[in-house]
Amino acid sequence: QQQQQQQEPIATTVPGAGDPRARSFVRLNGFLLRTHITSLVSALAEDGWLEAWEKEQLCHQAREGTQQWALAFLQVYIRFMEMDDVPLFVAGLRAQLA
Repeated sequence: QQQQQQQEPIATTVPGAGDPRARSFVRLNGFLLRTHITSLVSALAEDGWLEAWEKEQLCHQAREGTQQWALAFLQVYIRFMEMDDVPLFVAGLRAQLA
């Protein structure tokens, strides 16, 4: 229960929140987003793109961060998806640590 409350900030406002399906879907989306972010960051660290402390901080932010942090990550990730530029993606992630 406490862990679920800590993960709620990624999705704080839900249009149609009166519908339990909407709330459930938003929770699922938040979980999947956090999982995807931590998987990407872990893979980058395993391949030597990120230091261990960077991985830990980014994964912590993904798990405990706010919706604003997630949106900032998504901006960096969308740019990566458009350009397939791993060094630029890593630089964007590191900028989120600053």
